[in-house]
Amino acid sequence: MTMRMMRSAISLLLLHVFFAGAWSADDLVEGERLYQIHCAGCHGPKGEGGRGTVLAATNLARASTEGALINIIARGIPGTEMLGARLEAQQVRQVAAWVRKLGQQPPPQIAGDARRGEQLYFGKGDCASCHAISTQGGVSGPDLTEIGLRRGSEYLRKALLEPEAKAARDHRRGQCDFCFRAG
Repeated sequence: MTMRMMRSAISLLLLHVFFAGAWSADDLVEGERLYQIHCAGCHGPKGEGGRGTVLAATNLARASTEGALINIIARGIPGTEMLGARLEAQQVRQVAAWVRKLGQQPPPQIAGDARRGEQLYFGKGDCASCHAISTQGGVSGPDLTEIGLRRGSEYLRKALLEPEAKAARDHRRGQCDFCFRAG
């Protein structure tokens, strides 16, 4: 183990041990600033998701503990676009504190007609021929049961309604972020 790796492991361990303490107002302000610089481009300015997972949620599937969240921020998630942040240990702690704060916000209200969306999904849109929701639908595309947790509503809306958008083009070619990883 190199000295740099050892220092990184010790820093992460210390962060994990001391993270349970209260966050100061300064930590949250700095965490938000760092989040906007390093994370908002993928996860949305308010954690609403986009190319990256929705972070404005009370429970994060891959980061159910502070230690797991810190580890993901510091090291990333192998095999995904989530790279480790090039931040100091204290900065990682501050970003993690801000992400947890995002999860305390009420979820955004999304306009639309769920019944009409379901009709389009199973009818004219023919989405169910490839994709499944729970156990209904096809198997050649990724399961969309939890897509709302993985992608923000604006990202999904753009991918579906704006054919010229990069997300929609990538989806049609089977190269969208979600399809590529899940498929």
